[in-house]
Order: sequence, then structure tokens, then C-alpha cells
Amino acid sequence: DQSCISPKSYTDLDDGDLPVAVKATDGAGNEGSATRDFTVNPPGPGVPEITSPANDSYDTDGNLSISGTAEADSAIELFEGTASVGTANVGATGSTWTIDLTNVAEGAHTYAAKATKNGKTSGESAAVTVTVDTTDPGAPANLTAQGQRGAISLDWDDSPAAEDVVGYNVYRSDSETGTYTKLNGSLLTSSAYNDAPLPDETTRYYQVTAVDRAGNESERASKSATTLQAPDVTP
Repeated sequence: DQSCISPKSYTDLDDGDLPVAVKATDGAGNEGSATRDFTVNPPGPGVPEITSPANDSYDTDGNLSISGTAEADSAIELFEGTASVGTANVGATGSTWTIDLTNVAEGAHTYAAKATKNGKTSGESAAVTVTVDTTDPGAPANLTAQGQRGAISLDWDDSPAAEDVVGYNVYRSDSETGTYTKLNGSLLTSSAYNDAPLPDETTRYYQVTAVDRAGNESERASKSATTLQAPDVTP
């Protein structure tokens, strides 16, 4: 029993039926009472959201940081299939969460999250699939370099389809042991490159790499060539 003034609020009540009795006493000591039954059933949390990484993305080191949003003061559990792989808490004034996973095996992994609040657990979030690929593709095979007047043409074999190569990089140096500078601004999608314009009778050194869809870059294939001499036009 406790005295109170109407209205009266109560917080942190347990789930379940709650009978409430109210007694009023006037100045002469006369009493009157009323009772009412309430059911305490606070709502559960909404479904959380995974905001990073993007669905169908790739990772190259096996260390993943899964983050998202959820209601304040909720507990997050991350699942791969039916297996729980990590937990996090959203603060009373927060809305974001992060779960770090290490040494994730090669291959595709699909994650979904659930939130728990007020003793109730939400449904699963939309699933996010991340493919771990830590293996570099093979270096481009059979690289050739052919000198021409004012240009050097490079050619190499297409990478095998199984390596999921999405493009190539070409690097050039003025000496075999010098600094190599990448010539292409974006990945080359064909297995050939024409370096021009170049001075006649000039030797250039090249390295070519393959890059897979995860962003892994291969070891470098190397080749050099010399541009052709200008023709003698002396009469």
C-alpha cells in the first residue's frame, strides 16, 4: 500500500496480470474503494536492420564488421543460419550496433540479426551475404610486348573463368628495377594494351596484374620492349 495523488504512474512492471485496488478516504474518515485488473504487455522491438556490409559484397581478409540499426535499449544477436555468431547491445539513447567477426572461412556467408527488448524477440532482419575471398588470382600468362614506331603493344592471355577476374592493371617503368607507375585509371577489361605515344628507340619495362571481383590483385607478369627506330630519310 502507498498513498498517492491522482494520476499515478508506474514503470518497470513485469509482464502479466496486474490487479489494482484504489481506496479513497475523506476528511471524516469515510472510505471508498475500487478495483480494476490490468494486463502488462509492453511491446517487443522492431526488426533490426543490417546496414553494412552491403549484400553480395566481398571481403579479402576474413575479418568482418557487421553493423546496423535497431531500437534503443535492445539486445542484438547475429546469426549465420541457425548458429549464433555474435551479440551487441544498443544503448538507451542509441540506435546503432556493430559485431566484429574474425577468421571467417573462405566462401559465402549469409547473416541475419534479431533484436530482444522487454523480454520479447523480433523477427529476423533482411539477410546479407558476404563472400570471403583471400586468394589472389594467378598472374596473367604469356605476356608479350611488341615495339612499334612511337608505341609498344602489350598482349596476354585471358585469365581462367574460375578465378573470377574482372580486369587488369598495367604498370610501366623506365628501368627494370625502377619505380613502376600504373598506366590505366580504371581496370582494363580486355587482355591487351597499347602504350602510346612514346619516343622512337626507347625501352620501357612493363608489369601486368589481374584483379578478381573481391579486389585481390595477382603477382606481376613482366616484359620489356623497345620502340622502333625512325626510318632513314636521308637522300
